[in-house]
Amino acid sequence: MASPIKTLAVAAAILGGACSLLTIGVGTAEAGIVGLTNTGVNYDPTTLVDHAWSITGGNNSVGQPLIGPAYTDTPASGFPFGPWVPNSLISQWDTPTNPFTSGLDPSSNGEYLYTTTFSSTGVSGSFAGQFAADNEAISIILNGNIIASYPIGDPNNGPNQFFSFTPFTYSGALLAGPNTLVFDVVNYAQNGGNPSGLDVQFLSRTSSVPEASTWAMMLLGFLGVGFLAYRRKNGSTLRIA
Repeated sequence: MASPIKTLAVAAAILGGACSLLTIGVGTAEAGIVGLTNTGVNYDPTTLVDHAWSITGGNNSVGQPLIGPAYTDTPASGFPFGPWVPNSLISQWDTPTNPFTSGLDPSSNGEYLYTTTFSSTGVSGSFAGQFAADNEAISIILNGNIIASYPIGDPNNGPNQFFSFTPFTYSGALLAGPNTLVFDVVNYAQNGGNPSGLDVQFLSRTSSVPEASTWAMMLLGFLGVGFLAYRRKNGSTLRIA
């Protein structure tokens, strides 16, 4: 029967080998974020439905709320061109209706929640990007928590509107698995000539997994529990001469 000292030595050897493998295999422990997609990229060319985004809220021309997919705005002229941020190969504007209409929210402000989901391989990470919104974004929400908020400005000249990109960043907790990101966009009431939309570009994205040292401590704990169980089973004690 193996002695406790021999068992401890074997356990130490296993732990050392595991730590070496972890150090080699994990390295900087950088993992990824999957599915965090720019607006107007993953769309159906026939229906113009953006499969990566959905929209809820707002009002159509007769004051009814909108619930459904986001539609990608692809024409070569008109909204949101001219002095506004144009569509590009990187991202395009998403809008609440197809065909595109400028008759939204005729009598009361519309609030649109542009929603996308992505997966993270770690429990923390970061992403950064920029957006343009018509009329303007008032907050960005991650997994039900507001991660950025913006002041309400002039309906036609606010700080986070359609004529330029606004940068955003996030660094902190993520869910290991599906995550939900929402842009809350307000469209001010106007009877005619009143479209709404959102253009989002993600410029960087990364998530992290536990470092090699964390895994090593976990293995050490498991081996310690196993060694204690061995001692109890064999009724032995560790003696040092």
